[in-house]
Amino acid sequence: MMMKPAGKKHAPAKVAKPPQKRKDPARYHYLVILLLCFVFYGNTIPNRYALDDLYVITGNTYTKEGFEGIPALFGKHFFAGYYGDKEIMLTGGRWRPFSMVTFAIEYEIFGENPHVSHFFNILLYALCCILLLGFLRKLLKTSDQSRWYQHLPLLATLLFLAHPVHTEVVANLKGRDEILSLTASLLSGILFLNYLDNKKLQTLFWSFPVFLVALLSKENAALFLILLPLAGWFFRERKIRDLLLAWLPLLAAFALFLLFRTAVLSGFQSNPSTELLDNPFLDATVSQKAGTILFTLGLYLKLLLIPHPLTWDYYPYHIQLVEFTDIRSLASLAVYLLLLFFTLKGLKKRRLYSYLLIFYFGGILLVSNILFPVGVFMAERFLFMPSVAFSVFAAWLVSAKLPVVAARLKQPAGRVIVLVTGTLLLIYAILTIDRNGDWKDDFTLYTTDAEVSSNSAKSNNIAGQWHAWAANQTRDASLRNDHFSKALAMLQKAVQIHPAYQDAWFHLGNVYYDYLKQPDSTLQCYLRILRLDPEEENVYRNLGLILKQPGIPDRIGAWKAVLAINPKRFEPNYHLALLFAESDREASLAYMRKAAEAQPGNPDVVRFLEEAGERSGRGDGAGTP
Repeated sequence: MMMKPAGKKHAPAKVAKPPQKRKDPARYHYLVILLLCFVFYGNTIPNRYALDDLYVITGNTYTKEGFEGIPALFGKHFFAGYYGDKEIMLTGGRWRPFSMVTFAIEYEIFGENPHVSHFFNILLYALCCILLLGFLRKLLKTSDQSRWYQHLPLLATLLFLAHPVHTEVVANLKGRDEILSLTASLLSGILFLNYLDNKKLQTLFWSFPVFLVALLSKENAALFLILLPLAGWFFRERKIRDLLLAWLPLLAAFALFLLFRTAVLSGFQSNPSTELLDNPFLDATVSQKAGTILFTLGLYLKLLLIPHPLTWDYYPYHIQLVEFTDIRSLASLAVYLLLLFFTLKGLKKRRLYSYLLIFYFGGILLVSNILFPVGVFMAERFLFMPSVAFSVFAAWLVSAKLPVVAARLKQPAGRVIVLVTGTLLLIYAILTIDRNGDWKDDFTLYTTDAEVSSNSAKSNNIAGQWHAWAANQTRDASLRNDHFSKALAMLQKAVQIHPAYQDAWFHLGNVYYDYLKQPDSTLQCYLRILRLDPEEENVYRNLGLILKQPGIPDRIGAWKAVLAINPKRFEPNYHLALLFAESDREASLAYMRKAAEAQPGNPDVVRFLEEAGERSGRGDGAGTP
């Protein structure tokens, strides 16, 4: 039987597999951002309330009403829930209801719980950073397939997330207005760019309420009215018609915001304050104002580059007044003129750095005291929005310029980028986590930052008050004396820096009495206040208590000194009447009649005068006026 010749075996044909689409790494980027926000700021969760949390939460009547207080939060100015109808001397007023509403909701559900609020602040900060990444990806249309350290939007977001200058915004609950404003502004930017890319009208519909939320959180969101159309021109080269159509919902939201704001603040007093700590340029010349503004603009750049040391207090005179001709102000002017030159140079070619400089200039201009007074020389929270531009620029330098340097050094670009970025993030992490501890509570924050802002009247005053408070909380004699000694030194320095500082004089007087047992020194402090404000109620209340205590040698002299400042005031006349009751009946009656003029119908005064009339022998109340 013949066998068939063995044929050549052929391997079965392979069926070509369709190319697999690489998974989008963006989801992992978002997760990393969320985790890093809790790594950098998780240690704020155990913190208590501090600084301006008093105005928005613990001392705010409407916030503490929960849901019921929400209409009032929308219908009244920012400080109404704390100060009531008291006039607040802030130019233009403040109306930022949206962040306040979030606190009211938290208060309704969780009560007075700072730890829950700190957790939500971190969560909102993470959302802000995630939207920043989304906005930058959309803006720059960068490929997400590159390695993370070459991914400009991710690098920029990581640098923004980690920057220590943001600790005031995240660790201080009141800073939520900054977080919400930027978060909603970035979402508006994503919607704006989405419309330019896909022309869906639905996108325009959503951009209106989102941008309104941004403005209701804080008014500096208005900066995006300029930045977003400019972004369309820089990065999309769209026609003016398309840009205008995408811009209209934002403009409508801004118009509605202005309408609401004007209605709420229509009766708000906005005259310039006569208090130095609300108007830091009160005593400044034109040259000093210009020079100091330029100087602070330079300090903002310094804080972005070297965010240390940090402080809540940039009030007079932690920042010193400097003349326009001062080398520091001139150096700052030169730097900003150079930046302006590069802005204009790159404008025609639509360079990224030019857009970022416009972003930075616009953000810093709003808080610079150039357009309008902001009530303080500067503040770290004012850098929150401008620092977006700085972070993107720094990321651009790392991702685009470091490889050039690495090539010259004959080193792998990836290794150099990772080393530089990792080192910077580690330094930021150390500074941020350490700074968060300073925000533990009011006592820690104020006493710590008083060492940084040692030339500030405000820091010395408040830290002195907290040391006095701590002295009265301890039974340890040595610790008590230490706290009182610090309180005395700080309060003395506060009035030395700001001689018309009524609050500091008041607490200095209290420390003289509680610590040194010097009622005469206390009286002199109180008299300083009355010369500035003859109707200061706290002084009269304390004098009434102190001058009743044993061991006061000259009560009559003390009350006469007060009477010389305010002859028609009830308290000095009433107490002098009582003091003269046994020794000089006519003088006593004269003083009591003056007291009756100050407070007609006061039952103690009426009784005194009736008894005096009976003692006169007439029995007809002849002692009454």
